[in-house]
Amino acid sequence: MKRWLPLVVFLLAVAISLRAETAQQVYARGVRAYVGGNTDAARRLFQEVLSADPGNKPAAIYLRRIDAEKPPNADLHKQMDALIVPKVDFRDASLSTVLDYLPKVAAEQSGGKLALNIVRMFPSEYGRDKTLTLQLAGAPMSNVLDYVAQLTGLKIEYQAHAVVLSLARPAAAAPTPQ
Repeated sequence: MKRWLPLVVFLLAVAISLRAETAQQVYARGVRAYVGGNTDAARRLFQEVLSADPGNKPAAIYLRRIDAEKPPNADLHKQMDALIVPKVDFRDASLSTVLDYLPKVAAEQSGGKLALNIVRMFPSEYGRDKTLTLQLAGAPMSNVLDYVAQLTGLKIEYQAHAVVLSLARPAAAAPTPQ
């Protein structure tokens, strides 16, 4: 047994050095992905490096940098892109009715996993009085929201936890009497 001990130690050292080289190679691929603009691949590769080598500070720094650069609305917009609405058929529907309906569709189509929060930054009369007609089939929720905004003169903004709809142009002030 003592004769095999040096061989076992040598083989372990080779395996550890190969693992370290692999982590370095994965790290290098992560850097190339990051520099090339593929932050999703870079994130995955740096996480792989950290799982093999939890003390790898450069990989951890890159992950923090990727998180800091990620726009806060990216996840919500991606979720709305991925959520397919089977059918929309609005005929002279009030904007308020449409905006009340869409979160229900989002919850139903996602199996209750996705909450669509809509913040209305316009007067309630506007939502009640403004009507739209829209017929779509198999469209992403992001497109449905874009069309609703376009048809009603609203500006749409994806924020971290909500879709904000506001008047595209501020209402012109009434002229002052002279």
